[in-house]
Amino acid sequence: MKLIKNAYISFLAICILKAVMDGLNFTIPYNSGFFSITKDWWDAWHLSWVAILIIIGIHFVWQKESKWQINILRLGVLGIIAYLTQLFIYNFLFKL
Repeated sequence: MKLIKNAYISFLAICILKAVMDGLNFTIPYNSGFFSITKDWWDAWHLSWVAILIIIGIHFVWQKESKWQINILRLGVLGIIAYLTQLFIYNFLFKL
């Protein structure tokens, strides 16, 4: 956990994951397996994005003074917020 709390290492990880996402988005045909963007969420592109959100979430809510269970609950709340925001904006603003 100490490694991921380093802002420079975290930023580097986010940059690497975004580069992977761009490579997957622009070079591999749609819906051709795990290393392409599929209609599901279980592919490398979506899992990279989830990893980025987890890294950002750790920097937002992880507190050294708290127990790890409380910190995981805080990350879970951020996950719920991210999921509900995604559903609302995607379904009600873009799929009208």
